[in-house]
Amino acid sequence: MRDLTSSAPARVDKPFVVFYFLFLLAYFVNFDRDQQYVVYGLLLLCSLPSVWASRQAFLLSAPLLWSSVLLLYLTVSFAWSDYSEPVYFVEIVSKAALTASFLFITAYLVWKKPLEFSRVLAAMIVCVALVGLLSIFLFYAENPFPTARLVSFGQLNNPGYMGSVNGVFAVIAGYFAIVAQNTRARLGYTLTFIVLLAVVMMAQARSAFIAMVAAILVLVIWQGRSRSVRYSMIASTLIGLYVFGKPVFTRFLTAGVDVSSDLRLQIWQDALPQILTHPLIGAGIGTKMQFATSEGVFTHPHSVYMSVTWYGGIFGLFLMLGMLAAAYRECILVGRQKGNYLALALLVYTTTCIMFDYGDVITYPHDTWLLFWLAIAMAGGEAINRRLNHHPTR
Repeated sequence: MRDLTSSAPARVDKPFVVFYFLFLLAYFVNFDRDQQYVVYGLLLLCSLPSVWASRQAFLLSAPLLWSSVLLLYLTVSFAWSDYSEPVYFVEIVSKAALTASFLFITAYLVWKKPLEFSRVLAAMIVCVALVGLLSIFLFYAENPFPTARLVSFGQLNNPGYMGSVNGVFAVIAGYFAIVAQNTRARLGYTLTFIVLLAVVMMAQARSAFIAMVAAILVLVIWQGRSRSVRYSMIASTLIGLYVFGKPVFTRFLTAGVDVSSDLRLQIWQDALPQILTHPLIGAGIGTKMQFATSEGVFTHPHSVYMSVTWYGGIFGLFLMLGMLAAAYRECILVGRQKGNYLALALLVYTTTCIMFDYGDVITYPHDTWLLFWLAIAMAGGEAINRRLNHHPTR
């Protein structure tokens, strides 16, 4: 029987890891999405030998299996959608294949190259924080502080999406600050966390703020082993909220004054009757919804849960919830066995954030990959590691 712990030669994996880092970084420093596609193409070429050699191991991961079935089902749902053009079907298949490739590439790195993956995350939080800090200074030099919604560099030019993705790296920075082995490293990661928290606040991303609070609580309660670490993390969060939190709190209060004026509530009120017109198998991938609101017409429900239910019906929602349940199980087991709760914190952040925003989960390289699929892939990679190392399940 083939050794599942083997993979492609290490010389193949080295450029693979470099291109993975460059691909993630391109979200924040590259204005041209086509150039990012080129980087991802190089990543695919470098990663294919390693990922293909590990295909049997992927079958051991429940999160990856559930994810694959969900992606396949949503792709097949094109058959009963409003679209019949073959070109659009090819586009859907391409998006699903690329989304799956990111999922499996990341899972492979988490499983086979955990040290390199950790270094990529550490480098990313520093780079993202530097971009965020520069964005704050340049943006507010020309816009009113703090009322204007921050817009950063790179492809994340929507303040809500930018805030959500920066929140992912803020959670990662919080984790590194807690597990740092010396005072200098802890101080550096704590400052990085505060900068990323500031970006989320300045972007006035309410869903990201709620999700961050939940994720940081996970890290403080379970990851922080000493009182000093817990108190320093709580203090850092409170400082960040006090200094930079006014814009997002103002948006909360504004929405609370007149509930009917909140955009998401308007959309959700219109979304439910449309979803109920195709309750079992959904309307099919690509079928558009229409929401007439006070701010214009929207075509997605600003909730991944609603979007998946619209496309795939109750069955699609069942597959998604099954995937999330499998991912949560693995993240909890990893926390108990290794004392590492980063994957769990990110999954809490992801599942909270997608309640209030986003639509499609099958996309070309998009911020959904970082916000949604990164946490699922990390759970999937940890599941392989647990199964192959025969760790107990409790």
